[in-house]
Amino acid sequence: MKLFTAYKFNGTIKGEKGDKFEYFISETERRPLRGRLLTMDGQRNGVVSMDENILCENTTLLTSDMLQKLGKESVLVTVVDVSEVEYANSKHRALIVSIEGLSDENNAPSAVPVVADNKPRYTAFSLGLDIEGHVGDTFTVQKRITSTISLMKLVDKNGQINGVISTNSDCLVDGTVALNEDYFAKLPETATATVVDVRMMNVVRHGVNHLHRALVVTVDWPAMEEQHEAPVTSNVTLPKDSGSTREFDTGAHRDNAAGKGRCDLLPLKEVAMVFRRAKELTVTEETASAVFAENVAQFMDDHNVEHLADAIVACHAGLKEYQNHTVEYMILDVSHLFESGAIKYGSNNWKLGMPLKCYIDSGVRHYFKARDGINDEPHYRGPVWNLLCAMWTAQNIPNAFDGLNEIEKKGRG
Repeated sequence: MKLFTAYKFNGTIKGEKGDKFEYFISETERRPLRGRLLTMDGQRNGVVSMDENILCENTTLLTSDMLQKLGKESVLVTVVDVSEVEYANSKHRALIVSIEGLSDENNAPSAVPVVADNKPRYTAFSLGLDIEGHVGDTFTVQKRITSTISLMKLVDKNGQINGVISTNSDCLVDGTVALNEDYFAKLPETATATVVDVRMMNVVRHGVNHLHRALVVTVDWPAMEEQHEAPVTSNVTLPKDSGSTREFDTGAHRDNAAGKGRCDLLPLKEVAMVFRRAKELTVTEETASAVFAENVAQFMDDHNVEHLADAIVACHAGLKEYQNHTVEYMILDVSHLFESGAIKYGSNNWKLGMPLKCYIDSGVRHYFKARDGINDEPHYRGPVWNLLCAMWTAQNIPNAFDGLNEIEKKGRG
């Protein structure tokens, strides 16, 4: 068995023999392929050593080639022993760990079979943010059928919607099958899904690749062959025809719109202002961050929503996912967040109102993370969504500015 060294450069790594962590793997234009160790509640807990000078005895150096062979966004890491390593002229606590898919003799993960114990494997994903979950986790599957959409939702133990099971044969990871929507009526209202693998799903929308975290799940439905389609062997390109339809009360039919975004939920008056400002304002990649920050700050001072429109234009210039596309493409891409929000919270739930400082806080944070290349979720959508909602809120929700730029005084002891 190959074993590896895990440590934390600034601080003390946590963990004892037998503990398990998630090893999240990412790559950006600015940073090579690498990973970071996360606790099961999502807190950072160091790295697995890729430095030959920082290794415990009888452990192996982790390389980029090994990570590339995994072909996954995250794997489980198990603590085999606790040790120490020396760096920065002092000794530090270290963990000796095994890595799922790398510590076996073949040094490669095994392929995921389509059926295990006569149970088909399905792809579960989130239409907006990356889906949450680890191998062994369970979720409740809830059936939802309306005149516009048919879904099998994954619900966590807190009752929050975590994603959906794919019904689109072009929206699957390798080795999984699509759930046939025509069979929904024969399936129970609720069931239990178990996560058997965590994968990355490459979705091509409007000519651009988008990587999404996906879960491979089995569901305790009755064994019925006709409930699923044939397995696929390639990644996803969303087609113009999804292969399924929706029926309205009038008897009319049209293609199923799930996964295409919800343009009907966009605040279109605010979108129009962004389009107008995009024609008038010149922003480059080099000036984008300054323009973004200056305009958000100006809005916080004078409450003029045109400044937020200018900040959104700066997102188009500053975020690499949008630079080679039109502003219209950027807005269309963000419509997927409005779709996922509608599924999780209800259509236009955000219009019930929340303080503007929430939108500003989240929007600025997502912008900075997107610019830095952090891709643990699609941060590039966050600033646009938050600032569009802030524009609408500033003009429609009473007392929305409360707490914005507030100076809080706290007394001593």
